[in-house]
Amino acid sequence: MLARASRASTLITAAAALIIGIASIWLIPLFFGLEFSESVWVVAVLLAGAVLGNPGSVLAAGLSARGKPILRSLSILGGVIANLVGLLVLVPMFGAFGAAYASVISSFVTASLVLIFAKLHFGLKPSDFIVLKISDVKFVASSIIRRGK
Repeated sequence: MLARASRASTLITAAAALIIGIASIWLIPLFFGLEFSESVWVVAVLLAGAVLGNPGSVLAAGLSARGKPILRSLSILGGVIANLVGLLVLVPMFGAFGAAYASVISSFVTASLVLIFAKLHFGLKPSDFIVLKISDVKFVASSIIRRGK
């Protein structure tokens, strides 16, 4: 059940990220001026990081529910360290893009650690949480349709 929730949530997050990414093409210049048009790419990188980190976020809640909140905290700590190192290394070279890449690296590290801890402590397969299935698309679509009625 947790794996399905992770995949469904990731699918919804990806759809939302796509919509936000496309909207940002027009909204960023509209609200901040044409000189900020390049920041659309920074937004795209950040949105990719949100999608990439989503399975770990869902599974982290599962680790806490299974009585192992320390594993969630250790994963977050790993992500914070990765973010700090990424910021120190990448921002001087790439500015805002460097900060966005550091955020993506942080999300990836956090999610990876959560997946590793879930495998080591509970025998959960990481692929069950990240590999989308056709049934996930059907589940999300039917849930949206039911809510619309």
